[in-house]
Amino acid sequence: MAGAALSIKLRCASWQQLATIYKRDLSRGLMFLKASTQPPIGTIVRIDLELPSASVIELQGVIVKHVVDPQRGTGVDLKLEPLPTKSVWMIESALAAEIKVRAQTGNEATAAPVKPRRSRCASSTRSSCSVSATRHRTPTCATRSAS
Repeated sequence: MAGAALSIKLRCASWQQLATIYKRDLSRGLMFLKASTQPPIGTIVRIDLELPSASVIELQGVIVKHVVDPQRGTGVDLKLEPLPTKSVWMIESALAAEIKVRAQTGNEATAAPVKPRRSRCASSTRSSCSVSATRHRTPTCATRSAS
């Protein structure tokens, strides 16, 4: 089974990045993380997703698959637990407010519309957000397109 838990900090520098993560990844319940040394399947992963407002949403998942892919690189796939309703509300409210602000300033082309969800979501990320990771006894991991 798995060793010590892996802790990752994922920082979204823009609302556009958050909208992409939410729409493409969080709704799927899976996340790809690049890892030069793949932690064991079953390893628990805790992710602190920092929004552009500096609010933090806590995600948790488990490594379910080792991946070696020419496009994505070497890493792992995570299956994440469903997002709590409070976290879904926080993300959707922030994105809706950002869309409204951009529409008022004539910048709506840069805002990604997000349809509100009534159900609970789970997580997955192949984003361009900034990532820092720490692990007890295991090398670092990062999201697919970390910048």
